[in-house]
Amino acid sequence: MRNRSRWPILLVAAWWTLSGLVSAMQLLQMSDLEGVGVTASHALAISLTSSALWIPITLALFAWVRRFPVEARRWPTRIALQGIAVAAVIVFRLVAVVLLNPLVGWYAEIPDIGSLLWTSVWNNFFTSWIIVGVGHAVFFAERAAEREHGNAELRSRLDQARLQSLTAQINPHFLFNALNSIAELVHQDPGAADQALIALGELLRESLSDHRGMTTLAREIDLVERYLFIERLRLQERLSVDWSIDPDLHGFEVPTLVLQPLVENAIRHAISSRLKPGRIHVFATRQGASHMRIGVRDDGDAMTPQAESASRGAGIGLDNTRARLRCLYGPNASLTFSAHPDGGSIAEVLIPLSAAREDDHAPTAHDHRR
Repeated sequence: MRNRSRWPILLVAAWWTLSGLVSAMQLLQMSDLEGVGVTASHALAISLTSSALWIPITLALFAWVRRFPVEARRWPTRIALQGIAVAAVIVFRLVAVVLLNPLVGWYAEIPDIGSLLWTSVWNNFFTSWIIVGVGHAVFFAERAAEREHGNAELRSRLDQARLQSLTAQINPHFLFNALNSIAELVHQDPGAADQALIALGELLRESLSDHRGMTTLAREIDLVERYLFIERLRLQERLSVDWSIDPDLHGFEVPTLVLQPLVENAIRHAISSRLKPGRIHVFATRQGASHMRIGVRDDGDAMTPQAESASRGAGIGLDNTRARLRCLYGPNASLTFSAHPDGGSIAEVLIPLSAAREDDHAPTAHDHRR
């Protein structure tokens, strides 16, 4: 903050010092052309002193503009106040010339007060108003920047609030789906239902412990494994799962429960809806140097109308996933859903690679793939 408040002073001082040097050079050239003997030291003294007086005046006028800017509501009063400041500059410059002339030598003899006043008006009136104009330009530019910063901060807070709301929404949605699966087991296989409830308790303890809405890919995979364990108890031999996870991606961040809706969608539309066994393939690979592609492929016969509807986001899981990706990454992430050339459907999430924080939880030791 100290450096930030110092830069206008340094900039104003540099400007007027440069202006004084230029004026000194011009004065020497004119004196040579007119045959008037003006030494370099005298020219520098006159020009640099005159410019140096403008440094505090410029800073004072800038401060005056900040205090009384000309705005639409009170513009006549504010213009009058700026005029008073300009008049004060004219008088200040006149008094300074009188007091400093013995040291600097602007005049061999001080003229009468009327001539000095007219000269001061002629030399300082327009320059002062130009400084007032520049001060207003700086003032309104800074105000616009502050407003933009405030708007950006507000948008960031709104996005964060929306993301928290979406994250809070996905957990109960996931819970209800898991409980529905367990409910189907209660009458068919009570023992399997007990195992599923134990697995669900462990799963919820893990999935609800991170309130940031982000987790590591390794931990996300572990949560998906627990969910699939519950689904296998219900579907038995009808569900097989293949995994292709790049181990180098385990430490990168992904949104919490970003894979589970894709797995749920594949099971609902490609496995549960038919009697014969089905298979899903869960994968995570690099996409170039900056992105990660994670997704689920099923081996259904084709994209059913229900699956096509889900692909457009007609459902809490996928619609929520799309919304969270927009909040987190904007246009740098995507969720696509399409028919695979070899049959079935494939849902893919593309997100930027971002290393997880050091305090993120490590994946648990449970592995239901075995």
